[in-house]
This record gives sequence, structure tokens and C-alpha cells, in this order.
Amino acid sequence: MLGLGDGFVFAAMIGTVAVTLVCVIFGAVSWNSGTGEDKK
Repeated sequence: MLGLGDGFVFAAMIGTVAVTLVCVIFGAVSWNSGTGEDKK
């Protein structure tokens, strides 16, 4: 499977990419939400 030794390694790589995408999408959606503490 793409030169990987185990299916769990492949699952971990897919999970890492998925979590990264979720974080990037969440950050893009809530970029200017206005809930920061530095606003006065």
C-alpha cells in the first residue's frame, strides 16, 4: 500500500491529513469572528 509497511501507518497518515484540513477550515471560517480578547 504505497510502500507503507502496515495499514495502521496508512490510517495514521490519513488521520493526520484529515485533522490538519479540519483545523485549516475551522481557522478560515472563524478568522474574523470577533471573539478575541484584544478587541476593546
